[in-house]
Amino acid sequence: SFFSQLSGGQQQLVLIARALVADCTVIALDEPTSALDLHNQQTVLRLLKTLARRDNKCVIFTTHDPSHALLVADKALLLLPQGKWLFNDCQKILNLPNLQQAYGVKTKKTTVIVDQQSYQTIIPLFDGLN
Repeated sequence: SFFSQLSGGQQQLVLIARALVADCTVIALDEPTSALDLHNQQTVLRLLKTLARRDNKCVIFTTHDPSHALLVADKALLLLPQGKWLFNDCQKILNLPNLQQAYGVKTKKTTVIVDQQSYQTIIPLFDGLN
């Protein structure tokens, strides 16, 4: 198939594969999980974590999902209104007041334990949808 005939998610995976083939020490990805289903999001996030931790690569990625940053990133740069920003450890940056300021939506940070493994996640609390 031609690249243009692939779905958005398939194109995203091709672009990630192309970046990996270059074998750079720094990998920058713009929303690497966009247009991907949950299975492929997990695959990409696991790959990013492996590249950073096991292969000692510097992985920089953008995301609109703070939960993805909590799962794989050590540091976070959070863009705020009026050109302001915050940079620090993910745990320090991705807190409820900062996320409220960035997204204008109330959130809840919670830990889910599955098979004795804990996962931190952030749940948006959309007003008026209940």
